[in-house]
Amino acid sequence: MVQRNRKKYNLRRFRNDYASTHALLEHIPEALFVVSPEGKYIEVNNAACQLLGYERIELLELTMMNVTPSHLYKETAMKFTDLKQKGKIFNEIVLKRKDGTELDAEIYGVALKDGNYLGTVRDITKRKEMERKLRESEETYRNLVEMSPDAIVVHCEGKVSFINQAGVSLYGVKDAQDMIGKEVINYVHPDFRSLAIKRITEILQNKKPAPFAYEKLFRADGSIAHVEIAAAPFQVNNNSIQVVVRDITERKEMEQRLKEKTYQLEEQLFLNNKYSKNLESIVEALQESKDKYKELFQNANDIIYTTDLEGKFLSLNQVGLKTYGYKPEEIISFDLTKIVHPDFVDLCLDYFQQKLSGSKDMTGPYEVLTVTKEGRKIWVEVSTRLIKKDQVPVGLQGIARDITERKQMIETIKKAEQEKDLILSSISEMVVFYDEEMKIRWANAMASEMRNASLDEMIGQYCYEIWHNSSSTCPNCPVKETLESGNKVSREIATPDGNIMQIKSFPVLDENHVIGAVEIAKDITERKRIENEMARLDRMNLIGEMAASFGHEIRNPMAVIRGFLQMLYDKNDLRFYRDHFEIMIEEVDRANSIITEYLSLAKNKVVDLRAQSLNSIIEVLYPLILADALHDDKSIELELMDIPSIVIDKNDIHQLILNLVRNGLEAMTKGGVVIIKTYQDDEEVVLEIKDAGKGIEPSIIPNLGMPFITTKENGTGIGLAICYSIADRNQAHIGFETSNKGTNFYVRFSIMKPIV
Repeated sequence: MVQRNRKKYNLRRFRNDYASTHALLEHIPEALFVVSPEGKYIEVNNAACQLLGYERIELLELTMMNVTPSHLYKETAMKFTDLKQKGKIFNEIVLKRKDGTELDAEIYGVALKDGNYLGTVRDITKRKEMERKLRESEETYRNLVEMSPDAIVVHCEGKVSFINQAGVSLYGVKDAQDMIGKEVINYVHPDFRSLAIKRITEILQNKKPAPFAYEKLFRADGSIAHVEIAAAPFQVNNNSIQVVVRDITERKEMEQRLKEKTYQLEEQLFLNNKYSKNLESIVEALQESKDKYKELFQNANDIIYTTDLEGKFLSLNQVGLKTYGYKPEEIISFDLTKIVHPDFVDLCLDYFQQKLSGSKDMTGPYEVLTVTKEGRKIWVEVSTRLIKKDQVPVGLQGIARDITERKQMIETIKKAEQEKDLILSSISEMVVFYDEEMKIRWANAMASEMRNASLDEMIGQYCYEIWHNSSSTCPNCPVKETLESGNKVSREIATPDGNIMQIKSFPVLDENHVIGAVEIAKDITERKRIENEMARLDRMNLIGEMAASFGHEIRNPMAVIRGFLQMLYDKNDLRFYRDHFEIMIEEVDRANSIITEYLSLAKNKVVDLRAQSLNSIIEVLYPLILADALHDDKSIELELMDIPSIVIDKNDIHQLILNLVRNGLEAMTKGGVVIIKTYQDDEEVVLEIKDAGKGIEPSIIPNLGMPFITTKENGTGIGLAICYSIADRNQAHIGFETSNKGTNFYVRFSIMKPIV
């Protein structure tokens, strides 16, 4: 009979365990797989079925290799072997769905005590695709910059941090490294340095681009280059500026030659009018000069034109005719508005009027959108000057350069930058770019959300100031290690607010030189909490099951021993040994109480849940716990507020209060006071037990509530574990606050109607 009852009990316990485990699996949003040592699936949750597209009954007939692409069999087998050896892995894998498609995933695997293995799987396919697009975008940007015919220079805080190949040629250096780190202002001609500094200051303050302006630069060999420079703030770094430098030395030399020839002509004419001599030689010189000007006009690389004061074309060189698809006789018949896009006609007229009025506000080149005979749009950069006769304006001469490709390149770069920002801002992980000094230069929206600060507040700050409120780098900082070693670093770090972050740091290289680091971080606090809670439940369930299995067998012989000791104690002829018998009886009772405590950890312990008054239970216990306190020159105070009845097991709550109060008494020195409070907080009734001890040791806090964790010399380490077990059975939650001035434990009970 006893054997049959035990089998029924074990069968019932097994069913309860299975139901609890199955419910836990089904309510976790991550895909969970329980795998046998042979790699066969023996349990999966709904999230796992949805992830792979199988029905549960189908998936339980498969092995790991059935959902692994064939080319990854060997790699998957090695990872599974690694899990068996280490008992825990965290890795990236590729899975094959039922429809044959593949997905990227992260897996966290742990060994279970029953010999099987539990895997938690998360789909990271979208994140992988975003990372690939980001790399392609950055590569596209770099290729466009390197292929630009104009020099492109990026300088940060006045020092060159990047220069393309066209810039290397323009400045006359051997390679880009000869320019990196050099003061950019040193290459500017002294006549233009004040203008350059003013433009840089305005760009950094206004965060707006500056149009092309004429400047002179020094080359490496000391020669002077005539250039036009446009600049704009660089988005990666608030103190960086991207500069486009166009070499117009040849054009300036051409203009100078034209000026000299014109001056010669005027001088010749002046001499002719003054002296009326050598007319024939002057005419020949004039004709020669006109021929040279015509040759220069027609063979120039840029578009050169002249108009009258009404904007009608007087001439257009071969480059202009070829660009716009017109014949010479056609161009003479219409004005500039024929080729200028309607949106830019007013701009051209404003510049023309400024020229006529002698204003210097609009002296530099300007950009205009024009239209060819076939309707194709062409961007040009235009510089103009007045044509005068006897100091009276009679027309306009202009030089226009086709900048369509440059505009397309700038637009492509801008689009690539926007795509990069969009991709990085849409992922759930925090992404931050740091420079060599560990200052934040760029961060995505998730970083701003996690720090609860705007991106403007974060940019330029040191990482340890933002994340840890510290004035120096943190120990084991992954970003610092990446900047020093140039290697990828992955690490888990606890933040000051108690969260746990998984941080991966990647080096940013420029020709094998580390110029910064990219940090990708995600909050894994909840995952860690679930892991710790599962570990705690496993230990408590194991202890409870062991206590339930052998508690009855131990108690029976102990009862017999106690009975005989009591009988011997009462015999008159053994009265001289009564002190010994009392000690033995007390020890037997103490052992029996420890067994009772172990039985309290059993998850299948029967509870009698009824609507009861928590205040009444405390008032009944008060004389008992007060006597314990007064015995050690300590005290207990009650602060009980009006609270509604709650559904609890009276005996369980009795034990919970005793354990927490006695822990508080033992934590204090003589004269200390334990305060017991009850009050209502929204939809919860709160039991608060406050002591005036030294607080809980920091090393104990992560494992608080785990069995056998104690700092007492003779403690069993299960008192607080019993409290957590009782709270679970009574649908309550335990929290605490601790410091060197004492510890507060809070037990929160939900207010609900009794279950009928």
